[in-house]
Amino acid sequence: MFCGGSLSLVSTQLRFHAVQVPTVGTGNTMKKQYSILTLLGLILVLVFTLSSCSMNEQEDTSAEESEVEPEVSESEHTEGAESGGEEHGSEGTGGEESGEESGTQYAKTDTYDETRNGARLVMHYDTEANAFVGTVENTTDETLKQVRVEVHLSNGTELGPTEPSDLDPAESMDVTLFVFDEEFDTWGAHPEVGESGSGEHSSEENHD
Repeated sequence: MFCGGSLSLVSTQLRFHAVQVPTVGTGNTMKKQYSILTLLGLILVLVFTLSSCSMNEQEDTSAEESEVEPEVSESEHTEGAESGGEEHGSEGTGGEESGEESGTQYAKTDTYDETRNGARLVMHYDTEANAFVGTVENTTDETLKQVRVEVHLSNGTELGPTEPSDLDPAESMDVTLFVFDEEFDTWGAHPEVGESGSGEHSSEENHD
């Protein structure tokens, strides 16, 4: 507003003094020189005013951009926090399942012996029976519900899970999972405890 008013005032003064400049034939030399100097002064004022307005506009633009950037940064930070929270929550939800499904691979001559969620599984591959055999035992002081076992072959085939069974404290049960015609080099296994969507699997493919 200030720049606009100043420009309007200077422009008016320029037009006024331009009209007042005497022609060559008037003979009033002093008045002519005074008017010319006045015009030059007004022109300088106009140039200065335009320069000041331009600088003020640049400063205002910079100030507006600096105000917008923190808002954008805060928005990105909020979205990042929400995204990180969702990912963390997803990992937390699947933590128990991923804990059960160990990525450790064993050779055909190795023996699996680990305890997960209170269920100790001891298992090995029997070449003569062409099956994985072993036992799973309840190592806790409480009954373990729907205990079952799965084996994962290196070729991507999943054997099991076995029929879910409840195990009382210190109780164990035998486990057998037949390989049939599957070719594999390494294998992995894990016991599962409690309800799970994978519990809908059955050991039918081991009894076919």
